Amino acid sequence: MDKCDMLRGQRKTRLLLLLGLLIALSFLRYALHRAVHQARAQKSTPDKFALDSKGCRILSRKIEEKATNRTRIICSQEQKFANGHKCCYTNIFGVFGDDNSFRLGDACRPMEELLVPESGMQLRGNDVPEFIRVSCGSDENVHFRPFVPFKDQVEDRCNKLPKRPHQVSVLLFIIDSNSRWRAEQEFPSTMETLRRMSAVNLKGQSPVGNDAFANLVPLLMGQAVDELDDVCGWPSPRPERPKFDQCPHLWRSFAEQGFRTLFADLPTRAAIFNSQEGGFASPPTDYYPRPFFLAAEGPSGCVGRRTETSVLLRYVQTFVRRFASSRYLAVVRVARSAPDQALSEALKTLRRRKQLENTVLVVLTAGEIPPKGAVEEFLPLVSISFPAWFESKFPAAMTNLRKNSEDRLTTPFDLHLTLKDLAEPSRTLNAAHLSQRQAEISNLSVNMAFEFIFSLEIIFLKSAEGSEFVFGDFGLEELLGGTRPSQVVPLPQPKAWID
Repeated sequence: MDKCDMLRGQRKTRLLLLLGLLIALSFLRYALHRAVHQARAQKSTPDKFALDSKGCRILSRKIEEKATNRTRIICSQEQKFANGHKCCYTNIFGVFGDDNSFRLGDACRPMEELLVPESGMQLRGNDVPEFIRVSCGSDENVHFRPFVPFKDQVEDRCNKLPKRPHQVSVLLFIIDSNSRWRAEQEFPSTMETLRRMSAVNLKGQSPVGNDAFANLVPLLMGQAVDELDDVCGWPSPRPERPKFDQCPHLWRSFAEQGFRTLFADLPTRAAIFNSQEGGFASPPTDYYPRPFFLAAEGPSGCVGRRTETSVLLRYVQTFVRRFASSRYLAVVRVARSAPDQALSEALKTLRRRKQLENTVLVVLTAGEIPPKGAVEEFLPLVSISFPAWFESKFPAAMTNLRKNSEDRLTTPFDLHLTLKDLAEPSRTLNAAHLSQRQAEISNLSVNMAFEFIFSLEIIFLKSAEGSEFVFGDFGLEELLGGTRPSQVVPLPQPKAWID
């Protein structure tokens, strides 16, 4: 072999070694990239399963970094000044028998009746207006303002009943969205705020109907929609639109226990009891801002320079601040288009000001369920945050709640009874009472009739006789698998979910 052949052989060897090294480096780079990607994916989805229980296991979906596109409300930032104008205010009232209308007071009264120069806007006495429309010089220069005045009739009712030990207020936010997964996408700041508040999530919460109305009626009334005719005569056979005044709303139970009550639902054109139903003939709660928003809402969902939701959240903050040392139930429903940052900041502000120290905060979703989609899109969000002292007073109830939140199926019926328990926790959540209810529920098994409703891969379970409560140590899964109570009524054959 001559010298030229040797050089060619050495060059070929070096090229092969270099090629092998490049291949090895490329493989190493790919392996490192994949490991980093998997680590990031695992970090972004700490839970492998959206629900992991004995009877049901649903894989979780990776939450996208960017939320899906939503309708964003942008309000005009044009300032309308009252300075230099003669302003007057008109009261805003509801219309008895027509929950979709409002009326203005007869006279436009001077603002001096409402202003005290030394300290600005004041609520003078018990005759102060609840909602006002302020006009300054022209019909275009108009402002709207809600107040939260003390009401003599409400205070007299509440003060007649003694305050019991360890009572809590309840602040319930309902987001018009269909699942916990979508809430993570569309309300990331709010969800992070709830995590920082150590909120408990009911991972097995299941809907019992295919729209918000069918799921909120059990939550707020403890009844299925098809039971309302027998319970409160809805829908009425009379020609006028039926009303919900006689139905067993949750706030009625709380009012009887001496709680101030509030119910607000936005947007007004899609309110759960008004969009297709008859609403209420008279205000259902002590504080009911629907007439104000009917008067103030613009075509773009704005009240002046702010969104309706921002105005509502400020109103709710005022309500909570005013009654922070009292008992109240506030039920607030906001649209899916509600600003995530506004809701998150409202919750953080209430917490920072220590106005939730005696309040149970519940945030949940209730919206239309899509006709088809991934399994996790059917699991609603139910997130419950308790005062710091609550667990030390009711350890058995909280232990059961955490157990049920991880591996039990729950429904709006369960949550309804749980909220009712919070009206008088010293009586309903002590260990002896929980044990008694446990025995009663076990004995009810012979009278239980269940209806299975299939939609894709989801099974919804509804009890015709009653419901469990998430503070109890008994779950619906014991009727689906594992140890069954004796003498259970045979289950009916599955049928398609058709309205």
